[in-house]
Amino acid sequence: MAVFGLLAAVMLQAALAQSPCGSLQSTRRMMMFFGAVTVGGSPAPVGAVVAGYSPRGALVLCTVIGSEGKYGVAPAYGEEAVGAVVIPGMRTAESVQFRVNGVAATPSVVKGFANDWQNNTQHQVDLQAARPTATRVPATATRVPATATRVPATATRVPATATRVPATATRVPATATRVPATATRVPATATRTRTP
Repeated sequence: MAVFGLLAAVMLQAALAQSPCGSLQSTRRMMMFFGAVTVGGSPAPVGAVVAGYSPRGALVLCTVIGSEGKYGVAPAYGEEAVGAVVIPGMRTAESVQFRVNGVAATPSVVKGFANDWQNNTQHQVDLQAARPTATRVPATATRVPATATRVPATATRVPATATRVPATATRVPATATRVPATATRVPATATRTRTP
């Protein structure tokens, strides 16, 4: 049974690595939570994120709401030393600080952390969060004076430089070939006819 629980935790960790809960670190110390969630008195929408933090600010629980107004069974991880490395999490008897979409949520019951997941214990803790309020940031305008610097015009006379290029002409003698005209004279034959 313990192996199945550990395998489930590893599979959950792999799924969470691709979700908004990517920074959540799993441990072998867990306490399971589930419950109803309201935001501003209305059921929380599908896709809302329920997160839990340790008193030291470590993310210890994170789940995305899949059914309006409810979060399914989600583990809150306890602090655990693995060799010289300490994975942050909940310590015995500490209370999880819940948030819904980043807004602090009030739990229906305050439970101190207990590593009781191996007993298949699940704790129902309903959450109520206020609607997030928009904070108006006043617009600040600063007038920057225009700075103009006069740059004096500098004119430099560039003398015109003309170079006379001598015209080079090569006389090409005209080559003409006289073609003698060949004319054939055709003697005119005239016939006169007299009429009486």
